Amino acid sequence: MKKTARPFTLLEIMICLLILSVAAGAIGMRIADALSTHRFHLAVSDFTSQLKELQLLAMTHRADMELRLFKDKEEWKYQNKSEPSLKVGSSAAPFLLSGSQMVFLDGKTFTELPLQIYSSGRIEPHGVLEFQTETEKIWVDMREPLHIKICNRYPPKEEYITQLPEFPCKSPALPSSIEQKSLPNIPAKEETSTRP
Repeated sequence: MKKTARPFTLLEIMICLLILSVAAGAIGMRIADALSTHRFHLAVSDFTSQLKELQLLAMTHRADMELRLFKDKEEWKYQNKSEPSLKVGSSAAPFLLSGSQMVFLDGKTFTELPLQIYSSGRIEPHGVLEFQTETEKIWVDMREPLHIKICNRYPPKEEYITQLPEFPCKSPALPSSIEQKSLPNIPAKEETSTRP
């Protein structure tokens, strides 16, 4: 006797749909988390690129620049507050730091931070900016003037050279054993002119 294929019951179909919807929900949550993490990393990278670009413009044009980092209605933003002829980009509107919930400078909180970029490339206040989301942290190390970097962990406390070492500008003294000899006196030739 042949067995005939029995159709699926409504209960079996509902269980399959439930399993598929739970799996799709879990995958969707991971994709949403990955996208928000990517947006956060991209926003911090854009901020760092803007800071480096303003630093380069300040040194090129020998002009001081300002990049303002501020909190506006629970969102962190940054804006170029430099001279209008030296602004980077066409928009004067502030840029959004997507996903950033907290921002610290050397562990201290603030609601507004003007970053002064001088024509020498120095950034004041210098230090380490920390950007935080609920699950992640990224640090921007601005302690070394011409080497701004993004770190995935707190950068080590290194000794940075803040002043150039002083070198004496004296010419070396001659040892006493060397006697200075004078050049012998050579009589100058007398020019005789013979004119016709």
